[in-house]
Amino acid sequence: MVKTKMERYLRYVPTKFCVVSGSAISKLSRLNAFDGALKRAGIADCNLVQVSSVIPENAKLVKLPKLPPGTILFTTFAKMEGDSGRIGAGVAWSWGNKKSGARHGIVVEAIGSDAESIKIKLNERLRGMADTRGLKLEKPIMRVECVDVPQGRFGCAFSALIFLP
Repeated sequence: MVKTKMERYLRYVPTKFCVVSGSAISKLSRLNAFDGALKRAGIADCNLVQVSSVIPENAKLVKLPKLPPGTILFTTFAKMEGDSGRIGAGVAWSWGNKKSGARHGIVVEAIGSDAESIKIKLNERLRGMADTRGLKLEKPIMRVECVDVPQGRFGCAFSALIFLP
């Protein structure tokens, strides 16, 4: 059977997505703090591929499934590392509608030192992306992770929207 060009591309269009976050502190290194944040997010044994920010129109929000070690995950994520003070990372997404009736979602990420400033950045970025695309947004949904890093330690805050087949 001969596949059309569109059919060939459809295998790359996610049908589901999930949102995870985690934070950790390490006395060893930033890398170990990042690894701890990934563990708390439930994806430490996966490989991350960072992608941009469009949710396909029919994708459904689901819980993170059990994944085999080594799974490659396509994700839009925010990560902030630090060696003292408060750090945070967040993602936000919203569905958008065009005048034509077409609908899809957009995702943004931001980092900062407190949840409130991160949420402000996320809202501004969503509005900017919606304006660029001519989308009227529905109510945004946000996931922000913050952690206080003690002096002499390494910390990581991580939030991600993960695309699933």
